Amino acid sequence: MSKAKRAASWSQAMVLAATLAAAPGVFAAQPWIGVPSAANGPRVTIAGGALQPSQPVTLQVRGPNGQTTQAAVADAQGKLSVDVATGGKGSYKVEVFDAAGKRLGGGHFVVAQ
Repeated sequence: MSKAKRAASWSQAMVLAATLAAAPGVFAAQPWIGVPSAANGPRVTIAGGALQPSQPVTLQVRGPNGQTTQAAVADAQGKLSVDVATGGKGSYKVEVFDAAGKRLGGGHFVVAQ
């Protein structure tokens, strides 16, 4: 490899390293919310992760019988596991919001029985 190519490769590597060092949040885990697609009983578990430790959240659940709101708190590792009561057969929509009202995620599930 010529001296010029080595210098160019080194320069590119340094620019890449500087870019990665300047933006560590770019690769940080993003909060996620998991909603199962179906429930086989009177309860369904909503899961989440990559939240702040002890982060409070609000769950809004809309179903055939209206809308309910439920507060929850992530654990010390930023994980969320919340049992939500269903109101019977039908389609439900779940949305999870942080304390500032920013939507963290959500999904739909169906109760068939």
